[in-house]
Formats: sequence, structure tokens, C-alpha cells
Amino acid sequence: MVAYAELAALAIDPEMNTAVRRQYWRNRPELIRDPHALYLEMGDILTHVVPLVAEGVRPHAGDELDRFVGAHAGARGECDSPLFREHLLIGATDADHRIHRYWTLTERLFGARVTVGRAHDWLYTALAESTDLSSGRADSPS
Repeated sequence: MVAYAELAALAIDPEMNTAVRRQYWRNRPELIRDPHALYLEMGDILTHVVPLVAEGVRPHAGDELDRFVGAHAGARGECDSPLFREHLLIGATDADHRIHRYWTLTERLFGARVTVGRAHDWLYTALAESTDLSSGRADSPS
């Protein structure tokens, strides 16, 4: 029950809520023209990533990552490029310890079921590796 209490505390933490929003909408969210369309597209992408996570496939460049970046680029009226991929990492909160703790606790409570957080983390790791930026450098400007 301690895990549940800690999870509940994280869920109501206003700073955690802000970090999760930044994680999802990423860099320059004010440029997103249709947040609802991006949300739907991300949901579709994540449904394709969940089986990869469940099978233990390591994060990698490929269709899922290209779709993830393409969704963010298209939502902002931009094109996928190496520079755009780096910009998606700038200021990202994926490395925030609270987010990882939240999903670790969720996994502990729900078992082996793949969470949205684990699928999203898979995409983040693939993005970071494809841009040659580590999680530690993702929060610093290029």
C-alpha cells in the first residue's frame, strides 16, 4: 500500500502535472495548431509501440520514431529534420525522476502490463539515441 500512497501523492503534485504536460507536448507547444489531432495521432503511434516494449525490443530509429517526430513536426507546420529532432529534446522532461518513479510505481501495481509511460519512454530513448544526445544533455540548449 505504500506504493499506492506514493503514486497518489505524485498524481496530485502540481509540478508533476506540469512535467507530464511538457513531456507530452514537448518543445514549443504554443506552435501546435491542433492539439486534439496530435493527441489522437500519438495514441495511434503508442498502440504500435506497446507490442515492441512488451517483446523487449530495444528503442531504435524506424517507423515508430519517424511517425512520432512526424506527428510533432506536422502539428507545428514543420518538417522532420535532424535539427527538429534535437529541438524535441530541448527542455523535455522525460528524464525527470518523478515521471520515472510514477511509471515504476504504476508497473509495480499493475504488473507486467505495458503502460503508456513505458511506451512513451521507448520513443524518447529512440529519439535521444537517434540524435546522439543523452538524456542529461536534452535539457540544455544546443
